[in-house]
Amino acid sequence: MWICVSENFEVTRLFKLILESLTKKKVKTQSRDVIAQDIRKELEEKKYLLVLDDIWDERSQLWDDFFQSLVGITNTMGNWILVTTRKLKVASIVATHPTYGLDILSDDDCWSIFKEKAFAGGEVPKELEELRNNITKRCQGLPLAACVIGGLLRIKRKEEWLPVIESGLLHLSQNENSVMQLLRLSFDHLPTASVKKCFAYFSNFEKDFVLDK
Repeated sequence: MWICVSENFEVTRLFKLILESLTKKKVKTQSRDVIAQDIRKELEEKKYLLVLDDIWDERSQLWDDFFQSLVGITNTMGNWILVTTRKLKVASIVATHPTYGLDILSDDDCWSIFKEKAFAGGEVPKELEELRNNITKRCQGLPLAACVIGGLLRIKRKEEWLPVIESGLLHLSQNENSVMQLLRLSFDHLPTASVKKCFAYFSNFEKDFVLDK
């Protein structure tokens, strides 16, 4: 079961997402007890791996409530919960084993992602190969940066590549706001004004807002 938690850590919500992951059906009930009973039926005599992805909440009492409720759902042995977070404090609160920190990507890995995004496995032009070190340096080991830069060049004509790199990428400052600079650069180079308006419109919605079709 893979649950995207994000900033909304509400125990009943998490149990609903767990049940929906198990049954592939939308859960309508709001009762935690009923949801827990349904989860118990789905997991009866089974071992599970639960991934709680992108955790931000640091309130230990919520974690205690969630885990205590989860422990009573099944009596099988060998179950695992994997938590991902960008906050060391969250990891220290929930960890029952040593935490594992992800390192930044190597320049070679960043270049590999960049090439795939920009050229979809095709050959990289010589003029860009010569700028490889400058491009990977701006990625700073972040896969998002490599994706943004590669995606940006993918929508540009060949004669636009060097001007974009010289006017934008190579002048990005290497600081804590580098990712936001890259995203801003990507926005600035969207193909039409109407697409920029569309992007700006959706920025009014809060994070994780669900849009009905």
